[in-house]
Order: sequence, then C-alpha cells, then structure tokens
Amino acid sequence: DEAAQFWVLKPTVVTPARVAFNTEAMAHVGSPLRGRIAEVNVRVGDPVKTGQELAVIESPELGEAQADFLQRRVAVQTAGPAVDLSKVAWERAQGLYEKSQGISLTEVQRREAEHKVSIAALKAAESARTAAANRLHLLGMNHEAIEALATTGEVVPRYAIRAAIDGVVVQREVTLGELVGPDREYLMVLADATQLWVLADVPEANLLRVHPGAKAWISVSLIEAGSRRFEGSVAFISPFVDPTTRTAQI
Repeated sequence: DEAAQFWVLKPTVVTPARVAFNTEAMAHVGSPLRGRIAEVNVRVGDPVKTGQELAVIESPELGEAQADFLQRRVAVQTAGPAVDLSKVAWERAQGLYEKSQGISLTEVQRREAEHKVSIAALKAAESARTAAANRLHLLGMNHEAIEALATTGEVVPRYAIRAAIDGVVVQREVTLGELVGPDREYLMVLADATQLWVLADVPEANLLRVHPGAKAWISVSLIEAGSRRFEGSVAFISPFVDPTTRTAQI
C-alpha cells in the first residue's frame, strides 16, 4: 500500500486534431515570365535543397529581352567613340578660331553643338541599356547571368526555377510542355517537414479552459508501431470561431 497524496486536478479537453505543414516554413514556387516547361526535375515527395533546379522554362519573352539588351549595349559602344570624335573636332575648331586661321565662330558653335548632341545620345543609350538590364532582372536573371550574356553575346532563352528553401515537394502543378506565366499562383509548393504543426479543433465552450503554454498531448495511431503519444504545448489560439462547427483552431 502507498500513502495517500494530494493532487491538484486540472481540467483537460479532448479534441480531434490533424498534422499539418508549418505554413511559415513553406514556399510557393512560380514563374516570373511566360514560356513552356522544357524540363521538370522533381516529383512530389522529393527532398530539395535551397537553389536546386526544379524545372526549366523556354521563354521567347526572355529571348527577346536578352536580344534587346545586347542591341542597347552595342548602341552604347557605338555612341562612346562618337563623343570622343566630336570633342576632338570641337577643340580643334576652337584652336583654329583663336589663332584666326580661317574658321568662323559659327563653325565652332556648330561643332560644339554636335559634341553636346553626341553626349546626349550616349546618355540616352546608357539609359536604354540600364532599362534593358532592369527588365532582365525582373524576368529572373541575376547580375552574374547578365554579365555572362554581355560577354558571350549568345541569347539563351531558358530560365531555371530553383528551390527557395530546403524541404520536400508537396505539390507539383506543372507538366512537361505546359505553358506557364506569372499569372499562375504557383507551379510547385515546397514545405519543410522537419517541424510540423498539430491543429486541434476546440469547441467554443472550451476555449476559456485553454491558454498559450498549456501542456498538450497528441495521440497518433501508427499501423506498425501502434498508438504513440507525444507531449507539447499550446503555441497559438486562433481568434476566429468557425460559424458552422463553432470550433477554433489551436
């Protein structure tokens, strides 16, 4: 026989619950441009690492933007020497005028105006090149990729969709050859499965008996190992009650 002990009884609430992904550790992967899926490299359930290539898009839109950037770059390269030549012509005309060697002031002013026009043309070309580069950034190309394009001059209208987080592919809404674009909410969904949520539906009448930090026990029935029990604590109580079931998620 054991001696009697004094225990403070605490009320408990038994509710159904479900295991879910941590929505704060999920990523919806989409496409910033229009094109067709040329490669799909993962399936549902595959583990992925940050930066891993998930799919490849062939995009005429990206090819046109790359070609435009190369044209703008050539325009800058052409406008640069024109500025130097016009400056030399203007300075030479100034020298001749100052030495009274048969050149009029009107001719000097004309060459000065030509030099200023060439400077303006260079600035406009540089601005157009910057705008073309910014468009490539918006279409998903990083600085290194744009530098490589400028070096090789080769248009490569392929865009790699990469994983934003370490996790598992839990949804894949895209197939080979499918037309995609930025209007699609997502092509794939990634989730970090190392930490999961347990969402319990607590009746409205019992909400006042539950508070953040309270202990919680989760019973899970496994086919091979039988029933297992895990201990945790309440981390969040939803402020909203479902109007149909009159329950709130915890």
